[in-house]
Amino acid sequence: MTDKTTPSRRDVLAAGVGLLAAGGLAQAGSIATDPPRAAPSRGARAKNVIFMVADGMSIGTFSLADIALQQRDGRGLAWASLWDRPGTHRSMMSTRSADSLVTDSAAAGSSWGCGKRINNGSICWHDGHEIEPILVSARRAGKSTGLVTTARITHATPASFIAGVPKRSMEDEIARQILERGVDVALGGGAVFVTPDLLAEHPGVAVVRTAEQLRAASSTPGRLVGVFTDSHMSYELDRPETEPHLKEMAMTAIERLAANPAGFVLQIEGARVDHGGHANDFPASLFDMIAFDETVAAVADWASQRDDTLVIVTTDHGTGGPDLSVYGRQSFRGLQTLLGVRHTLSWVLEHVRETPADDQPARLARMINEHCGVTLSDDEIAWVFRPARGERVNGFNGATSIVSALGAVMANHFGVGYVSTNHTAERVEATAFGPGADALPTRIENYELHGLMTAALALPTG
Repeated sequence: MTDKTTPSRRDVLAAGVGLLAAGGLAQAGSIATDPPRAAPSRGARAKNVIFMVADGMSIGTFSLADIALQQRDGRGLAWASLWDRPGTHRSMMSTRSADSLVTDSAAAGSSWGCGKRINNGSICWHDGHEIEPILVSARRAGKSTGLVTTARITHATPASFIAGVPKRSMEDEIARQILERGVDVALGGGAVFVTPDLLAEHPGVAVVRTAEQLRAASSTPGRLVGVFTDSHMSYELDRPETEPHLKEMAMTAIERLAANPAGFVLQIEGARVDHGGHANDFPASLFDMIAFDETVAAVADWASQRDDTLVIVTTDHGTGGPDLSVYGRQSFRGLQTLLGVRHTLSWVLEHVRETPADDQPARLARMINEHCGVTLSDDEIAWVFRPARGERVNGFNGATSIVSALGAVMANHFGVGYVSTNHTAERVEATAFGPGADALPTRIENYELHGLMTAALALPTG
């Protein structure tokens, strides 16, 4: 998918030595030209778009969740089952940003949100100005708009569909833009930025803060903001009853937005798959991935009853590169152990850190046994605390913390190891069905999904 303004692969390879000699990749290398867009749909137009993101989902996360569900329930991921449906299209998608082969979520989300490659750390922003995000375009066309996430609703991925800021850390400004730009439904965490003072400036917006309040407000008209935690919502394994499940938030948003005869655009993010990868905490990523997949099943069931909704399911990048890498019976035992875990490793470490330093090794051993069903050896416990003593546990600088040390030790029992605590450059899966999905090629650049959406919606763009 190239045009005469886009360098060929041979041109890029030939230029590589020069770029390295100059000190790295050119800043915003591909932003100066208009990128190619996905071809318009050859079929019916979409009235609605539901864009679903399992943030930070490496292919290993996808594969192991699929295998784990087959072991536990006798079926795999609902996402994978979509591939067998007539009319579903699949693509391998690039993930790079304008200034890095390894993207962050701000740049990756912005590629979808505004159709341009953006530098890491920026949201729909280039060269001192905003590039209009898709929810702004959709609202101008009369459509309703929504954001659902298990992160802060001001975090990079949801922000990338509605906001334009030079730095993703500007979450106060992102919160202001979410409200001022008229998002109809915004559900997630982030009360620290979506403050009472800000909400008071928008008296027509209903606000809910618990799962019970969300259910009570499900049939009320008007705009709705739900902020269920101060920061990110809890991992699925640790989620209290006061916080709604991702599926509940997603279906509430869909039912409200679908009341608009002109249609809607909604982003749904399973955000904490990514956070589990950063923490080398595979139980966290696994169960958040399963929760995301339950949401995919519910959304697919809803959309399958209609002929007017384009659904896209993808991820922005991999995180950590986890995968199962043990042989024989141990591979089966590792997954069975994972499926029996009761809390995340992050939750365990949080509670261990509340203990005086001298007591932490013993408490870690007790809590891992109680909540993960694993008995750590004395050597393994000592390894986990080496970083606290200033000792290295890995030659790679990105994997030398207590978090990485615990993840490495647990790989002896789960069978799942990580490459690092960073994002990865791997290509990722993109799946689409509904009107406009036929324009999805077998390989795509991340920013081209923006054009696929706007073409399917016949949405005017700037």
